[in-house]
Amino acid sequence: MKVLHGRIHERTVELLDGGDLHDGAHVLVLVLEGEMERAAARSSRLTAGQPVPEPVVEHTHIATPTTVGEVMTEELVTVNPRMPVTEAMHLMAAQGITSVLVEPGAAGGWGIMTMRDVLSRIVRANRSAELIAVGELASRPLITVAPEMSIGECSDLLIERRIRRIVILQDERPIGIVSDTDIFRVVEQHGWGSEAES
Repeated sequence: MKVLHGRIHERTVELLDGGDLHDGAHVLVLVLEGEMERAAARSSRLTAGQPVPEPVVEHTHIATPTTVGEVMTEELVTVNPRMPVTEAMHLMAAQGITSVLVEPGAAGGWGIMTMRDVLSRIVRANRSAELIAVGELASRPLITVAPEMSIGECSDLLIERRIRRIVILQDERPIGIVSDTDIFRVVEQHGWGSEAES
């Protein structure tokens, strides 16, 4: 058995060593670089002189999301209203999030505490975060929408209320959250308006 070296040129394999392919069994060794390294994972055995198989490309159309339920973040972080603000801040930093939902308590129903709340009600007011409970800092009542609300209507609401995120409520329980960043990502990836739909 003889080892031959070759390279892929356009759609065929070229031998780098001379040699007679009709004389016994051969093993072809190809050195692949860049895109060809990835192509090797999908290619079957190549025979010298035969074309390289065309990659299989699947064309799938991804529909543009239209409702907040389709783009919401479902992983909600909730905290007890009695938790000290400092603990909630550590949790937010560890999770890489900018808000936490505050569970219902004596102050009322669901609420939300954001980084902006910490800036305006702790830092600007020169208060000690260690001495304040999340429930005292949380914004209430919680502004919520149904998962069927359109992304356009949600954008209007965010702008009108001057808020950056809104909670999706179903059966009186939060099931997700949508931020202006989520909506921005939809527009960036899918486009928007009549021109994007055509």
